[in-house]
Amino acid sequence: AYGGTAPAPHRASIASSADAEGGMLSESVSSATGKLIITALSAQGLRAADKKLFGQDSSDPYCKISVSSASGVEETQTEIIHKTLNPDWGKNFKKALEVDVWDPQSTVTFTVWDHDNVSKDDYLGEYSFSPGVQSKGKGSFTAELKNVQGTSKAVRGHLQCEYIYRAPEEDGLGKLTKKDI
Repeated sequence: AYGGTAPAPHRASIASSADAEGGMLSESVSSATGKLIITALSAQGLRAADKKLFGQDSSDPYCKISVSSASGVEETQTEIIHKTLNPDWGKNFKKALEVDVWDPQSTVTFTVWDHDNVSKDDYLGEYSFSPGVQSKGKGSFTAELKNVQGTSKAVRGHLQCEYIYRAPEEDGLGKLTKKDI
């Protein structure tokens, strides 16, 4: 249950795994598109947005990943993990999450939310970075979540991510091979 709805012509998609010969990680990549493939994603120490009368306070966190550029927004999201302040979305990935990067100056934003069935989802924080023009291969970060939306509720916790990135190239991207990682 991955993937989000994104404005046309962009779409969220799921990455292909390496083939049996250790070949391609992505079946095809258009010449105007880079790829950000999220291979592991977790958070620790999130704020408990769901207060319980009995039992332990918790959240039902999920993470939206968006790539913003002059070309538009590409978006996908993880599944919801119920009743935890330390979600590990990556351990439930059947395949890595993948988003297209249309511009080397794009900003990638990870926004963590608490899912609520009855009311509006609660904002738990976010982290943004720009992968840049020259990047390719494996990368990772551990970052403190920030209160970018200016909500009155406290934001706390850290986001950890491992990814594979290949920047868009003017002369054609080709395919991301095992030697790139």
